[in-house]
Amino acid sequence: MSTLNVGTISATDITVANDFNLDAGYGSNEKIFGVRVWCKIDNTHTITGSGGISSVTDNGTGDQTYNFSITLPDANYSVVCGTSLGSGTAHVQLVTFGTTSFRAVTRYYTFAAFDSKVTMMLVR
Repeated sequence: MSTLNVGTISATDITVANDFNLDAGYGSNEKIFGVRVWCKIDNTHTITGSGGISSVTDNGTGDQTYNFSITLPDANYSVVCGTSLGSGTAHVQLVTFGTTSFRAVTRYYTFAAFDSKVTMMLVR
């Protein structure tokens, strides 16, 4: 194994064949895990920021399918979602996982579906 020590790397695309380790100032060189897809939508299911998302399908109140612009190698990935109710408690129910999309429903604490002010997600 070789070690390359540099002060700055400037590139538009880096390919790593194996694990990618990084010390980002935390004192240890550890494997990092990248986000493959991320998205932020508003209550009309309009994308207000994204990476790796081609569209969001409105399936009904609080029910949306996030369509990827890439194909994942399998459906064994984790999704982290957050939603904004404004006040009170809400959660995101993950319904289905596929290699080109996943489906989620935003729900009040009473489990009734609702269109949240903001929903954010990321896929690893």
